Amino acid sequence: MYYNILGYIQMVQQSPKGTPSRRTPTRGAGPKHKQTWVKCSSCELKTMSHHECDTVGPCIGEGLVRLTPVYKDTAYCHLHPDTMKEIGIKIGCFARIAADVMECWPDTSLLLDHVGFSCQQRGLVTLIPIESFKSAAEVTVSVEGDIDQSYLPFVLQNKVVFQGQKISVPYFSKKISIIIDSVIPISGQASNSTDSNGVPSLAAQLSEASISDVYYQILPTSKFVDKQLPVTLPKIIGVESIGSDIQDILEQTLQSPSVFGSMGPPQTLLITGPSGSGKTLLCQTIMLSNEQWPSCCVQEFVKPIPCDDNVKVVLLDGLDSIGDDPTGKIDRVSNFLKSLPRSAFVLATATHLPPALHKFFPLQLQMPAVTSEIRTEIFENFLTEIESELSSEDIKSVSFRANGYVGADICNVCRQALLLAGKDKLNISHLLTALTKIPPRSMNDIKIEVPEVRWTDIGGLQNVQELLTRVISWPIIHQHKYREMGITAPRGVLLYGPPGCCKTMMAKALATESNLNFLSVKGPELLSMYVGESERAIRDLFSRARSAAPAIIFFDEIDALASHRGADRGSGVNDRVLAQLLTELDGVEGLTGVVVISATNRPDRIDKALLRPGRLEKLVYIPLPDLQCREEIFKLKFKRIPHEGLCFEECARITEGLSGAEVVAVCHNAAIESITAGVVTPQILQTAINDISPQTSPESLILYEDFSRNRL
Repeated sequence: MYYNILGYIQMVQQSPKGTPSRRTPTRGAGPKHKQTWVKCSSCELKTMSHHECDTVGPCIGEGLVRLTPVYKDTAYCHLHPDTMKEIGIKIGCFARIAADVMECWPDTSLLLDHVGFSCQQRGLVTLIPIESFKSAAEVTVSVEGDIDQSYLPFVLQNKVVFQGQKISVPYFSKKISIIIDSVIPISGQASNSTDSNGVPSLAAQLSEASISDVYYQILPTSKFVDKQLPVTLPKIIGVESIGSDIQDILEQTLQSPSVFGSMGPPQTLLITGPSGSGKTLLCQTIMLSNEQWPSCCVQEFVKPIPCDDNVKVVLLDGLDSIGDDPTGKIDRVSNFLKSLPRSAFVLATATHLPPALHKFFPLQLQMPAVTSEIRTEIFENFLTEIESELSSEDIKSVSFRANGYVGADICNVCRQALLLAGKDKLNISHLLTALTKIPPRSMNDIKIEVPEVRWTDIGGLQNVQELLTRVISWPIIHQHKYREMGITAPRGVLLYGPPGCCKTMMAKALATESNLNFLSVKGPELLSMYVGESERAIRDLFSRARSAAPAIIFFDEIDALASHRGADRGSGVNDRVLAQLLTELDGVEGLTGVVVISATNRPDRIDKALLRPGRLEKLVYIPLPDLQCREEIFKLKFKRIPHEGLCFEECARITEGLSGAEVVAVCHNAAIESITAGVVTPQILQTAINDISPQTSPESLILYEDFSRNRL
């Protein structure tokens, strides 16, 4: 692809004092029009046919030539033969062009004012013929990337280079950059010193190029010294504690194994945590920061894992990707761990380790939970160099809403926000919109319900709303006071009462108003005919809730899971599920940031062990709606339903004994009957009330009241 940007050649003659003098460019030159450039002491440079002075002479090999670049997929510099003749460059000779040194070869397909080389730079470039260079005895290079040192002589042999040059070479389908730091010629004299901290940009090379640079040719006998570039370790926020623990374990195991006596040092350590929490990045950073321990990383387990005695630290990344092991991957990992040398140590990462590998990893560490403060710091770290209109309060507000997001999720949210912003400055609306488009990756495999229910959508029950707000929202809003006083938040709440009294709706409204993730589970959904599957479903549910914390787990119809022990005379699955549920509520692994809300209309069937303090310790009775509640329900429902002549107080009086769901059904039936009439009249509403009969018996109400008084 050819870029004829300016369509001319500008030649600059080197003056005696080193200051180049300008000459007028030749225009309209092409490969079909062979032209000779001449220099004149009386006038500006023109073509022979337009020259007006008598002092004429050929201009060959003098000064700098600026040509319009043409991109060609080649490692050589291509020029028109006439251009090479006029410049004075022979076939196969070297020339400095842009930021590289290339061999020059003829190409008749090019225009006279074009040069073809591996660059897509638009505009003018500088071409400097190289007439002499020294032979290199020793070359010091810095390699940006991991490369076999034996590849350097192969890729650099016979090249002409200069100090500070950056060379990009192919290496196994990727590009590796090699920087020429210094060169010692065969004569023993070091090359002129230049700043090797960085290579000038292409624009700087074009404007500052000089024929005074010293060039060297790399011979087959040249020696290479690899100057290691300083390793820039990434900043990982919120993992200082676990990072210190991993470092201490490695130091004690690899440097002082004798302190473990005849037991021997541990040889494996498993790092667990949700996907995207930084497990791999943390382990790789620790390995890079400890160069005294040779290390390697294994991420694929389709082949037997090699065991090298020189390697001290081996990272087995993503063991949970093995899955159910249809191809024998578990056997390969097991065989590697069994044959591990005593001087080696294995770091492993996994979200969920396969059960068959648990015996190999007795030592495990869990990635810390990402709190709101840590999320704020991560957002600030990603957005530091981004031009935005965000204040510190805006970032804190977004962090508070990003419940369950880990570092990788926050990075994706920032990317999405920048895409939404486009050419505008980033603001808080872009981040909030990105949050709705990028869910937490830890919850990708289960459904997170985002309820859109507010307290204003529920008629009455103000006392219940206040109680639930104190139990659920206060530990989050006033968490510092809770820590200062040494008290813990309630772990569970039981909502009980007649059917249709908005127990589920109350839980959804609580999640919405508190900005918490909401995981809704029906009791029978967790029951399975296979042994152990029900218990595993409960473990996975609580594990996901911890990953998405702060979160609410809502068990509807909890009596189906937590009935009295011994009541199931069959397989005993209910007893095992109850035991697992009790373990999750107050076991060794805490429920930090997770609250369990359950609902039932048969509280008498729930096992007493589940209702003690520390488990479902708050029991909230939600009775049938009273007169005021029913009136508020009618007002809420008839906000959008056309009506005429209705007295909501009278409507509430004649619906005595109906539950909240039954009152809503009355409103819906009346609205349907009014489609032909256009409005709901008292007659239509009365007909709808007559069609709905109370489903809660007086005996059931007595049961709820007795349970409320005596906690049966």
